[in-house]
Amino acid sequence: MRGDCEEEAYVKSKGKRLRWPAAAKSQQSVKNVREMLLLEEILQTDYGPQHVQLRELLMYMLKIDPNERPSASECLKHPFFSLRNFSKSTEKT
Repeated sequence: MRGDCEEEAYVKSKGKRLRWPAAAKSQQSVKNVREMLLLEEILQTDYGPQHVQLRELLMYMLKIDPNERPSASECLKHPFFSLRNFSKSTEKT
């Protein structure tokens, strides 16, 4: 089964890595990937602290190495969730 923990452990134990772009299906797919915007380009810092915190949270959550990737409870402790928009306050804005 794909995505199975056993399969992930097997791949990790064998030291396999994605061969990109050598294993790409076509040059068009390589071109498409290279033209994609980076997360930093999508969530610009000049829009305010919410965008900076969101970008940092996403970068934190999307770590490729599963050993470095945070758990859901660790993610909820990120400063992004302490911003005013996410407080549990009943105060009207």
